[in-house]
Amino acid sequence: MAPATSEEAVLGKKFSCSCGGGEDAQSKYVCPLQGTYKNLDGSDGATTTRFDWTFTGYGTAASPGSISLEMNAGIHSNSWAEDQPGRFDYFYPIVWSGDLDQCVITEGPCMHVKGTDVSSQTCYNYDCGSTDISCPPKGLPVCPGGVNNCDDVPGVGKEYDMHKVCSPFFFQVFPSFLFVARVNYTGLITAHVKQ
Repeated sequence: MAPATSEEAVLGKKFSCSCGGGEDAQSKYVCPLQGTYKNLDGSDGATTTRFDWTFTGYGTAASPGSISLEMNAGIHSNSWAEDQPGRFDYFYPIVWSGDLDQCVITEGPCMHVKGTDVSSQTCYNYDCGSTDISCPPKGLPVCPGGVNNCDDVPGVGKEYDMHKVCSPFFFQVFPSFLFVARVNYTGLITAHVKQ
């Protein structure tokens, strides 16, 4: 999980993950609420959100790194947009994005996750000293009325639609951020985040 070469440290080590896979009760409850993409045969496919992140730098105390990350989600097809013009103008495929800086990677005990034995296992711990996350991403306009409180679309009779995950608590500058991923795990890599 840490950059293994100078080239990876400069170009960045890229990861993608989706919600689920953890043993904690919160993930089991929250992840299915995202919905799923549909397979060609109509059955449920992968969850509709994906987190993409790139770690650059070495991640040591002497040379901390940074993480550029974003949350991608499914959006309505063009047919929805044609039936309700303007309603989905603020429904972006990238829900939020930002940067975690001053990140140091250590290997050690995983953080405590209620209802699991994760803390008894070994994790890569990404401890980042500062965060700057924006929802929607910087440079993209917010719907009239503001995030999570969009006004009605003139002439449509329904409010502008945005992804409803822009929590005012989460999307602010935090003094620190901790991301952990288990070491030597034989299944999918699972990770937990703590602010």
